[in-house]
Amino acid sequence: RVHVVGPSLCIWATFPAAWGGSIPVEMCDMDDPSPEACSMSGGKWGPNKQGFVQTKFGLKPQAGQVTDIVEDPEIEETAADVYAVFPGASLPARDVTIAWASLIDDFPGQRLTAWQSLDKDRSGDATLAEFRAWAQRTLVQKHGKDKGQKLFLQFRNCMATAFHGARELTNNGKPHLTLVQFRLACHLLCVHTLMYDAFLSAMGSPEQVGSQITSIDRSKWLSFTKQSFAGSGFVGLSHVSSDVANSLSAADLDGSGEVSLPEWYKFLMKKEQEARTPLSTLLSSAM
Repeated sequence: RVHVVGPSLCIWATFPAAWGGSIPVEMCDMDDPSPEACSMSGGKWGPNKQGFVQTKFGLKPQAGQVTDIVEDPEIEETAADVYAVFPGASLPARDVTIAWASLIDDFPGQRLTAWQSLDKDRSGDATLAEFRAWAQRTLVQKHGKDKGQKLFLQFRNCMATAFHGARELTNNGKPHLTLVQFRLACHLLCVHTLMYDAFLSAMGSPEQVGSQITSIDRSKWLSFTKQSFAGSGFVGLSHVSSDVANSLSAADLDGSGEVSLPEWYKFLMKKEQEARTPLSTLLSSAM
């Protein structure tokens, strides 16, 4: 959910899914805003010469700019509760999610500091190269040079998918990541890391560097009858072994006979959303 500020209009937008979908918006007149449409969970808003500023967080956006994504007080699970102890995740994957969980759970402390580290030139946005470099620095700072670098290499492609996933949701026409998308990007870093970790585990290659495996072919998928996913936290994998044909059909969206990494992500997230799991609930709170 995001709040667009300007001299005469505020817009709430709720995104139904992290991978596509329309954006329903609710608008209110800032000259006479209703509490239902423009309330900010206790945040205080007041006008200045350039638009409306959220004084609770001390952010002063220019007219038409977007503030950080709003926390949802109804969500009880924290990122650390869900991502960092996700069932079936490997230790490297958990180490990666631990690095981002605190940025999701805490605002305006660590996340704002992290954004300032990412947006060094204070341009208000960040490129993919800057985002990756920041992610690498964060992992090294959290786990030390050798371990942090290894984790970065293993899950490097998750940086790109999280970046693009968060950026494309707002469809603002810009190729870069902005502050309003940063919290969602941190969520997607965790989710994509866990899904990619499950992907590597299914392929039997948990230690492979990320760029080397990009799809699961039909023969490999059908061999899942001999593989147990009972320990996985993803509900979409709970019945794969017992029904490989139907699960392959559900996951192979383009009918190519193999499941690409993006299709794997969509398959797992669809099942999470259908089951309304803590992971999908937490991720939805950022949209």
